Amino acid sequence: MIHYQLLPGQLVKVERGEWPFMGGRLILQETVLNFARPTPKRLTFEVVGFDAKQFVDSLGFAGLEISGKFDGVLPMIFDENGGRIVGGRLDSRPPGGELQYSGTRPKAGMVAGLVFDLLRDLKFRSMIVRLDGDLAGEFATRVTIDKISLGTGGGLVGKLVRGAFSKVPLKLNLNINGPF
Repeated sequence: MIHYQLLPGQLVKVERGEWPFMGGRLILQETVLNFARPTPKRLTFEVVGFDAKQFVDSLGFAGLEISGKFDGVLPMIFDENGGRIVGGRLDSRPPGGELQYSGTRPKAGMVAGLVFDLLRDLKFRSMIVRLDGDLAGEFATRVTIDKISLGTGGGLVGKLVRGAFSKVPLKLNLNINGPF
């Protein structure tokens, strides 16, 4: 549903738009669009209750499971070059969620395998996803996962590592660049 008003001079005032989106809501915030001349159109979408599992499942990533609800904002600019997100941010809601990967284990040695086993099952209390990029091209995603606890992988060595690090605050930063 979208509420708008036609104004003089080929202006359109969007008062509010709202749609179901990945288990939550996508809300278009108020803006004025100028259709009298080729100016950039700036739209800001608020994301409320975004279900990470529903999103990842829709992308069809084999072996990747995530849970958690997110809220945030997606500022977008549309112009003659297309559309892009500039300064998007999604924050997980308490109590956080889980991130599990059951894909192929790398063949890079025992230490890399142990690290992979430990990181393939994470519980988090805070995840921040920052988004910037072209909707039809290169995209940059920066993920900060904080207040992490390690899952059950890694066997006896994993259990020893989890015990040793149970009181140490763990934080994971990921940078992902690629096509949207």
